[in-house]
This record gives sequence, C-alpha cells and structure tokens, in this order.
Amino acid sequence: MPESHTPKVRSALHKLRILLVDDHPADVKSAADALRREFPEVSITEADGESFPEALRGDSFDAVITDEALRGSAGKSVLEQVHECCEDTPVILFTGIVSADACSAALNAGFADFVSKAPEPYSRLSMSVRMALQRRDLLREAKLKDESNRRQHEELLQQREELRAVNDTLERRIEDRTQVSERRSQQLRMLASELTKAEERERRRLAQMLHDDLQQMLVAARMHITAITPEASPTRMIELIRHVDDLLDRSIRLSRNLTHRASPPVLYDAGLAPAFEWLGRQVEEEHGLEVEVDCDDEAQPESQDTRIFLYQACRELLFNVVKHAGSKRCKLAMHRAGNDEVQVSVCDEGTGFDPDEKGEIGKGDGFGLFSIRERLELIGGRMEIESVAGEGTCVRLFAPVPMSDDPQMGTNEVHRTLVEALEETKPDVQPPAFNGAPIRVLLADDHRIIRASLAGLLRNQPGIEVAGQAGDGQEVIEKAISLRPDVVVMDVTMPVVDGVEATRRLMQEIPDLCVIALSMHEKEDMQQAMREAGAIRYLTKDGPPDMLIAAIRSCHAKRKQSQAVT
Repeated sequence: MPESHTPKVRSALHKLRILLVDDHPADVKSAADALRREFPEVSITEADGESFPEALRGDSFDAVITDEALRGSAGKSVLEQVHECCEDTPVILFTGIVSADACSAALNAGFADFVSKAPEPYSRLSMSVRMALQRRDLLREAKLKDESNRRQHEELLQQREELRAVNDTLERRIEDRTQVSERRSQQLRMLASELTKAEERERRRLAQMLHDDLQQMLVAARMHITAITPEASPTRMIELIRHVDDLLDRSIRLSRNLTHRASPPVLYDAGLAPAFEWLGRQVEEEHGLEVEVDCDDEAQPESQDTRIFLYQACRELLFNVVKHAGSKRCKLAMHRAGNDEVQVSVCDEGTGFDPDEKGEIGKGDGFGLFSIRERLELIGGRMEIESVAGEGTCVRLFAPVPMSDDPQMGTNEVHRTLVEALEETKPDVQPPAFNGAPIRVLLADDHRIIRASLAGLLRNQPGIEVAGQAGDGQEVIEKAISLRPDVVVMDVTMPVVDGVEATRRLMQEIPDLCVIALSMHEKEDMQQAMREAGAIRYLTKDGPPDMLIAAIRSCHAKRKQSQAVT
C-alpha cells in the first residue's frame, strides 16, 4: 500500500479493538507487536483456545485473529462463535500451516483471510486486518444502502397505493356528485312540472267551487228576488226574503272560506303567529288533527315574502302530518334562533320515516320536503329533519331575520302599519264627555297587535276607558285582582293559563266581574266552555266592532243593575 495512504488509514482505524486467539505466547507477542506498529492506538485482547469464549462474551471486537490448532478447540469453532455474536466481524485465520488447500478451505469456511505465520515482522497480518476491515465497512455501507433502497421502494409502493386509493375516492365522489346533480336536476324538473299541475288543479278547484256553489246560490237568490212582485202576498214575500238572506249568507261564508284558503287575511292583518293559530284551528276542524301552537309574536321575520313562505310551508307540513304521519296531534312552534334567524318547527308523534329517502318530491297534492328545502334555501334559510320510525318526525325551518338594535322592534311591519293607522284615524275632535264614571276595561290577548287594535278602538268610545292590558292568562288574573276593572275582554287561547281557566279563577275571586270572550273561531265547544267558566258573551275577532262595544256597555249595565239590587 502506498505510504501516503497509511496516515489516513491509521487515523480512521486508530481505535481498533482486536481479539488475538493463540496458544503460543511467542506468536501472540510477535503478532501483537506487528499490529501495534501499524495501528498505534489499537486495543488487543489476548486469549488462548480455552479462554477465548469468555473474552468474546466480555467485549466486542472489530476483528478477530485466531490460530487453527488450539487446545480444546479449533479455528473454525472460533469463527462460528464470533459470527453468532456479530456476523460481519472479520475473522482472520493466522496459522503455521501453509498449503493452497488449507487456504481454500479457510476462505470457503467464511474466514476473512488466510495468513501464514511467516518470519517476523508479520507485515502480511497487518495488511490483512486493514483489508478485512475495509471490506467489512464496504459491506456495511452496501447493506445500509440496500436497506435504504428497500425502504424507499416500500414507501414508493405505499405512496402509489395511497395515491390509487385517493384517486379511487375522488372518482367515487365525482360519480356520486354527478348522480346527485342529475337527481337534483330531475327533481327540479319534476318540481316545475308539479308546480304547474298544482296551479292548474287549484284553478280548476276554484272554478268548480265558483260554478257549482257560489254561482248557483247567487242565481237562486236572483230568481227569488225576481219572484218578489207587488202581486205576491206579504207571507210569500217574507218567505222569499228569508230564502234570499239564507242564500246570501251561505255565499258570504263560501267566499270567506275561499279567501282564507287562497290567502288568509289574518296573515296580513295580524301577523304570522295569529295566522299559525288560525291555521291550527282550521286543520283541527277540517281534518281532526289537534295542533298545539306555541309562537313568539316577536320572532316573526320582517319580510312579508318570508312570512308568506313560512305559512305556506307549515300548511304543507301539517297536511303531510294528516296524510302520512298517522298522528292525532302535533305541535307548531315559532321562536328566535339567535339574533339573525327564526325557527319554525312542526313535530308529530306519528310513524316517522327515513329522512334520506324523503328528498324526492311528494306525491299527489303538495310539493314535498324537497320543494320546501329548495324554496327555503333561495331566501337564505335551511331545513333540518329529525325522524325515527315509530316515534315521529320533527321538521325545523330556519329563515333569516334582519337584526335590530331595539329589542321591542321584533314585531313586523304589519304591526307598525296597523298601529300607525289607528293613530292616524284618531279623530281631531275628542268625543263628548260622558256623564258618570267610565267603564274600565282590561284587555287580555297574547298578541300585542290585537291588544293595540282593541285599545285604539275603545279609546275613541265615550264612557269607555282601557284600564290595562295583559299578554297571558296568569297576567290577566293578577291585573284584574289589582286593577278591579268593570269588564275583561278575554282571548280564549293564551299561554301560561288559557282563557277558560283564567275566566274560571277570576269569577271565583270577583264574582260580579263581566268577562267577554273573544276568539278567532266560532266553535260551539269553545263557546260552551267559556260560558260555563263565567263569560257573559262570546264574540269573534272578525265580527263588527260595534258588536264588541255594545257587548261591553250591555254587560256593564247588567252589572250595575245587579249591584243596585244587592
């Protein structure tokens, strides 16, 4: 080896640890001296054929040099035991046997080299150690590269599999979204067709009702009128007039029913909450479905279009309950969901269904849940469906509501318009003074707009004073006991305590109090319940205002007469 390479080799190998196994002390010393001359920093452990196993167990070595002929062992045994500890540690056979066959056998057995014990200074031994260590390092480096290449190959295979999996997932998602898009396109086409058919069905239904009912009654009324001639007897004329009056009354009721079905006035006049109460009553009267209505007056959206849509959607949902749920009762609620949303929900206790299977357009009449969701999303809202088979369904509609800094401004523009209209119609000239104490009236209704309308109506009546207002049954009981009014105008349907129970409790506390029941509906059972509770009169909210004023004066007059007698 060139001399210029020697310092580099020595620098790299200056911390060698070598195990020297030989039974001949002189050979051991000569070999150790030769190694120290070549590797000044080398650490040499000396052992014979009997002690080398213990030395091998006690330390690790970079190289092992062993003689072939050992006491109790042989060079091949040393090779095997060394490789059991570290398979890449080079073992050099250092022996006095010199033959080509012995050299070939040693190399085939796995020895790193075959070195004969030539006369000193054993320079061949040092070169053999150096070459064996270099070969070992090269093998280790090659093994590390192979291991690194193997890991890289495995990582590439894994990345390829992951890429294939991602690609498959993307393809499936694209396919799924394509199917969803195609299905939604088909649903929209079906929806457009269903809307057209529904409009045509509604036109035909209205035309049939007008032709078969309203027109026939008007024609009959006209025929009866033409029969009223000077020649007819008074009895006959009275009979004909009664027939005409009956026909006109039926015509008015039919036209009112048509108006309510097409566009309920209560929705525009009083707001969404009263409209929901009216809708609940109508569904119960027509279909036998008991609808519990729980609505916050201040929660409804300011947009009239949104109010109309929510009303139509809830009407559709209630009809779905009637047709599909198999439930005898349900709940319709409206509340604020945060500052910028109103939540309207329809919940039943019916058969339930799988929401994933109800994305399709409903069959028959109506447009189904898909249509409601589509129309709701157009105004910036959303729909949530909870349904469990056998336990019922709850459909929640969320619609946007403009935010307001004033907590009292939650009422809609219809409320403001009506209240302003009442103020505008207030006469410039005050009514003439009423002789005697005014009739003090307490107004009880859970809708602020109704209370405001009633207060505006009564304020212009001579001799009538609005003593106070109450928004629920418990409040009217407390205020009546505190204010002691002459008359209480009591809404039948109120929260906390309903009108029937509130009337019953008030009559126990104030037996001579006049209670006039006021409702949106002409239901005999409701009238009977209020009369049994103690109400003197039962009026509808859409009746003539003069009837309410007359009832207040009449009730107060009877109360005064009763007090005078006692």
